[in-house]
Amino acid sequence: MFAALNACWRPPSGADNLEATVRFSLNASGALIGKPMITHSKLGSDDDLNRQFMAAVLKSLASCTPVAVTPALGAAIAGRVLTILFRTGERRAGAAFSLRG
Repeated sequence: MFAALNACWRPPSGADNLEATVRFSLNASGALIGKPMITHSKLGSDDDLNRQFMAAVLKSLASCTPVAVTPALGAAIAGRVLTILFRTGERRAGAAFSLRG
C-alpha cells in the first residue's frame, strides 16, 4: 500500500531537502476519509517551489487512492491515522510511513 502511494509521488524538479508530514485515514476499501492534514513541513526560500512541492504531496494522495488493500489489511487500517513523510534530497529513499492506531 505505501509503495503504491510512494510510486505516485512526483516532486517538482529542483525541490531539494524539502519535507512534509501528512496525516490521513483510509476506509476498508483503501479510499481517503476526509482531507489529508499536513502536520509538519520543512520548506525552502522559494515560495513557488514550496507551493509546487506541497501540491505534489497532496496530489499523490488524491490521485493514488483508493489504494489496493486486502480485506484483512483494509479491516486493520480502516479509520486509523496513517502518517507519511515525503522528503526530497540526499536522504530521500522514498517516503517514510507509519501507522498509529
